[in-house]
Amino acid sequence: MQQIISFLFKRQVELLYLLLLLISLMLSINSHSYHQRQYLNSANVLSSSLQRWSNEAFTYLDLKKVNSTLNEENVALKNELEQLKSSVQLLNRAALNTAFGESQFKYYSAKVIKNSISRYRNYLTIDIGANDKVTTDMGVINENGIVGVVDEVSAKYATIASVAHADVQINAKLKNSDHFGFLSWDRVDYTLFNLFDVPKNASVALGDTIVTGGMSNIFPEDILIGTVVDYSIPNNQSFYEITVKLNNDLANLNYVKLIANKNKNEISTLQSKTSLE
Repeated sequence: MQQIISFLFKRQVELLYLLLLLISLMLSINSHSYHQRQYLNSANVLSSSLQRWSNEAFTYLDLKKVNSTLNEENVALKNELEQLKSSVQLLNRAALNTAFGESQFKYYSAKVIKNSISRYRNYLTIDIGANDKVTTDMGVINENGIVGVVDEVSAKYATIASVAHADVQINAKLKNSDHFGFLSWDRVDYTLFNLFDVPKNASVALGDTIVTGGMSNIFPEDILIGTVVDYSIPNNQSFYEITVKLNNDLANLNYVKLIANKNKNEISTLQSKTSLE
């Protein structure tokens, strides 16, 4: 308190000057209409500026809150979208099974998460596995025809030996005559395959359609494979050498369908016993 009194005492002249200046300004404003208008205008401008700055400050704070809310809503929407995607995939799988009824074959839908086409043994990886009833040796197709055969299975994933794999052979036939043989990759071009063991008495022409033969436990009959682009009968041979262009584009695979043969174990067991006799 003593310091305040000492300060006021030391600054009494300056303080008196400021007081008299304030009084003179007030008297001048009250006694002159021009000064009064200028004062009011200045006060209004200052008040408006302060109000605007205040509004902008509050608006900025509100925008931060709004932005935070929008981010939270965006995260919630993304989570809902992922849930919807999962639901759609489940519905698709259920629809496949319903469409094919209680037939010998059951179908499962899967997404391709990795694919190769430039190797000697090409593989795909899909996003379902043993938890979804995937087993080895299941046939794999899509809307354009054959893709490959399930090779290895883990709980949540599976690998597929592509039809463009050096060790994969597919039972195939000429659609127009039912003469059959086996299809294997030419190991050079992932779009070209060789069809062997078709007898020379079969009628073959360029453009003929090749489909699955149905004589294996992997693929149902008549699934599209491709078309004949070349053929010949080597000298002193009883069978054609047929070149088939694959209908499917193995470099552009997104979703595939896995085929479970419900009678596979029974057929395999019976055939094993028969081969031993």
